[in-house]
Amino acid sequence: MNRVFVYLNGLPWTKPIAILTWTVNLLVFVAAWLFAKDIPPNAKELGIYFGGVVFAAAAGKSGYEAVRRPARPKRRADDENEGGL
Repeated sequence: MNRVFVYLNGLPWTKPIAILTWTVNLLVFVAAWLFAKDIPPNAKELGIYFGGVVFAAAAGKSGYEAVRRPARPKRRADDENEGGL
């Protein structure tokens, strides 16, 4: 199960999902404005909270990726013996 989560975490999908969420929210509000219709309160709240969670997750992952330490390269066995006795 750990391999599944490691694999899924390696996929670059947080930013596309955030962009898609932004687009859907924008289209709903623009369509409501163009057709002079009110957005139902439950749909409005769902859009606000779902968008907030998705954007927070994307921003959190981007922040984590910006400050995490890169993996240290593996040293070869002969590199270890160069400076020694």
